[in-house]
Parts: sequence; structure tokens; C-alpha cells
Amino acid sequence: MASNAENSDKVTVVLGDEYDEGLRAKLIDVFRELCAVQVSSSGKIVVGSQEIEKLEIIIDGHKLFVESETYIGLSISGPKDIVQRIQGLLSVGTGGAP
Repeated sequence: MASNAENSDKVTVVLGDEYDEGLRAKLIDVFRELCAVQVSSSGKIVVGSQEIEKLEIIIDGHKLFVESETYIGLSISGPKDIVQRIQGLLSVGTGGAP
């Protein structure tokens, strides 16, 4: 189950496990469907026993941040309405309408 951290109209949601390749594939499909534009990517960074990956994207003119971190999971941060839209598309299972 996803967890939330909220700050005004911005929200951070943990979508699932950082190693869930199926979730990552669905998330990429959703980004394609929403015409996301990648702004930056950190690649994998190893800090002690943790691996961290960061990705910055733009959807509908708004910046969102995707982060994968060991022991925390795969999370997305950004405007609440867009993050909720992404969650909804992920829950469909195909990244889009049936």
C-alpha cells in the first residue's frame, strides 16, 4: 500500500518496493501516456549499503521527482492532482484505460 507525505499542494507517495521491476515498467508506461519529459536523472548512487536513483520529469508543465531508495521504496513527489492521477493509472494495471 502506498504511503503519503503532504505539504500544501505537493505530495510524496511511496508507490511500492524499489526493486519491483513490474511497477517500474508500469510507471514508465504511465509517463509515456502522460507525455512526460525527462529533465534529469542521477543514475544509481551508492551510499553505504543504500542505492539511490533520482529522476526529474515534467508533466503538464509541472515538475515531479521519482526516487528509488533501498529500504524506503519507489516514490514520486509533485503536485497532488498529478501524483493522484499517476496512482490511478497505475492501479488500472495497464497504465491506461481498459
